[in-house]
Amino acid sequence: MDKKKIRKSIGRFFGWLALMSCYWALKLVPMRYTYTFARKVSSLGYMLARKHRRVALDNLSLAFGREKPKEELEQIAD
Repeated sequence: MDKKKIRKSIGRFFGWLALMSCYWALKLVPMRYTYTFARKVSSLGYMLARKHRRVALDNLSLAFGREKPKEELEQIAD
């Protein structure tokens, strides 16, 4: 196995582990805090997923061109 495949496998494992951790944490969190918890986790995921964030921003800038400012595109991607 080459390094790229190993790195991808490790990344997928930790992604799965994070997903399962959130799943079990949500079972313990009272329902009224569920949306707050989800917002925090999604913000953390957005900060950690640099590659996907860049792809999203590139696609939004292609779709909207100069119609929307960069700040608004970042807000949409968030």
